[in-house]
Amino acid sequence: MFSKTLIRIGMIGAVCAVAGAVWRFTLPQQAAIRSGSTAFSALQDGIHKVTYETRAAILTASRAGAGGRFAVDVRYGDGRPEQRCGSSADLDGVLPRLAEIKARRALTLEQVAAEFPVQVGVLTLEDRIAAEPVEPFTVYMTGDRSSVALVYDNTAFEAVLEPKIFVRLEAGCAELAAK
Repeated sequence: MFSKTLIRIGMIGAVCAVAGAVWRFTLPQQAAIRSGSTAFSALQDGIHKVTYETRAAILTASRAGAGGRFAVDVRYGDGRPEQRCGSSADLDGVLPRLAEIKARRALTLEQVAAEFPVQVGVLTLEDRIAAEPVEPFTVYMTGDRSSVALVYDNTAFEAVLEPKIFVRLEAGCAELAAK
């Protein structure tokens, strides 16, 4: 009887942990995105891998444990040599901006195509708590690269993010290396 109770408690705990992780990383549907709302949020220390893919390169920054420094690896598709460097626990200030992303406004996919015609890359954030990576964000910018829109699944929003965050990620070790 006692062992059955422990098994039930263990199963309930596992279900609650999974449900908590799913709730924490469930991105809101388009209808829930409003001006000023948080469109994505994760604990900064929980993010263990950041991948940013562009036409020219793939940047992967990963770390072994919460709060640890990142190892950055940049691979280029045009023959340039691979870059490797170490970066700080906050990716030289980039990670705090990606750990909580606010929406300036919700967008339709048609608005993204018309107002944010430049697809600059795909951002993937992985967390130790979630069993799977968060749905990747496709990153778009206005023609003058002054504003950012993010699209995941069929949901789109203009993000309260400085475009230079993605310029820094694309620059790789030149911008992110520990100083």
